Amino acid sequence: MKTQIPAIVFFLLLLIVSYACTKQSAPDPETQSTVPTIGIIKYTGPLAADGCDYVFRTSDNRDLKPLNLPTTFEQDGLAVKIEYTLSNESYSCGLMPNALQTINVTKIERQ
Repeated sequence: MKTQIPAIVFFLLLLIVSYACTKQSAPDPETQSTVPTIGIIKYTGPLAADGCDYVFRTSDNRDLKPLNLPTTFEQDGLAVKIEYTLSNESYSCGLMPNALQTINVTKIERQ
């Protein structure tokens, strides 16, 4: 019986660790709510030169990093209206003091 106790404890610890390490699934894009807003596309410089490439600046001066900005909208100072869903990741780049919230653009049009 004494030899079985360490094996049982090991098995229980292994079971607890395996459940603790499971990844939570991200919500489906269809179930996430889209956020409509207006703002401008800003070019902050190339990534290699400590820029953040293209970011979306909202009307209340928040910078968001679009993960899927169409190349036709990669123009500095372009006023746009977009709908997006929030991504679960942040984006650190260049000389920005804080990481940017990333977004998935679901709809975009020129203002």
